[in-house]
Amino acid sequence: MIRRLRLFLTFRPVLRALLVALVPLAVFSIFMEFRIAAYVAGTARVRGSDWTEFRPHPTMFWRLRPNLDVELAMRGERFRVSTNSQGIRSPEVPFRKGPRTWRAWCLGDSITYGYGVDDDKTYESRLQAKLQQLHPDRQIQVLNGGCPGWTSFQARELTRSVGLKYQPDLYILGCVYADPAYEDKPDSARVDANPLVRWFRLALFRSEFYMFLRQRVVRRSNPQGLPPADYTLATPRVPPEEYREILNWFVGQARASGGHVVFLNLGKRDPDPHPGYDQLRRIAQEVARQTGNAWVDVDAMFKERPDRATLFSDRIHPNVQGFELMAEALAQAIQEKGWIP
Repeated sequence: MIRRLRLFLTFRPVLRALLVALVPLAVFSIFMEFRIAAYVAGTARVRGSDWTEFRPHPTMFWRLRPNLDVELAMRGERFRVSTNSQGIRSPEVPFRKGPRTWRAWCLGDSITYGYGVDDDKTYESRLQAKLQQLHPDRQIQVLNGGCPGWTSFQARELTRSVGLKYQPDLYILGCVYADPAYEDKPDSARVDANPLVRWFRLALFRSEFYMFLRQRVVRRSNPQGLPPADYTLATPRVPPEEYREILNWFVGQARASGGHVVFLNLGKRDPDPHPGYDQLRRIAQEVARQTGNAWVDVDAMFKERPDRATLFSDRIHPNVQGFELMAEALAQAIQEKGWIP
């Protein structure tokens, strides 16, 4: 015991010096955290600045920042994006539903997110308005969990961490374009297997000061954003069988709560050459048929219209009119199924 006490006293000056060095560093870090967080919270920027509307994540890889209020641009047209405290492009609502509340949880890539249009012009916002008009005795909430570039794998991760808390009655899944895209490894292989590492990275990614420093280091070390030298496009981000498994996971979640799933075949202005798209569409259609859920073919609906080219802002993203038609098709499918009692 005495020997331990002597050892402690011997190293006490060292500990004191260490504390003297660390306390100013901690105070500076806390000060910078609040300053940068206040800047991000109070500033709207156009894409291309040092500020970004995304934040890294250990299992979703990137996701929308919470409490966003930002102006972005697409082909010269500006649009406004806001997110709630959970980082989804929807108003703030409590997790627990009221007795007369009916909720849809929408997932997908930039089309689901509503790239190019304001918050109130996404298909989710328009679908909510249409269903609310049809069911004035219910409180209809259609929540937008979409994020640009997302696959069904990332959609499932968001649902596990956030979506299930909202107690959805309906899942609307529109994951087609990003899943078959080739990368060096599947999305599932990118997630670190060590939960402690994932937790530590998540804590760091929540720090605005860390994100500020990280961005500076990345831009200085790799200003052109080039991939590693050994990077090869070797496999789909979500292989077909894994895609089927993920879709069935959503079906299982819906069944467990007495809900349902709508699988969306997203539209496109021009034919796509990627063979993976049609394969995944066939899988989604099969799962919908086998499980008694809905398949809404937005692409076929657009192709039937002579004004198809005027419904898009680019090759795949609908404009305001296109999103309005998507909402109409979904409202019709939900009504025909009688899924809002």
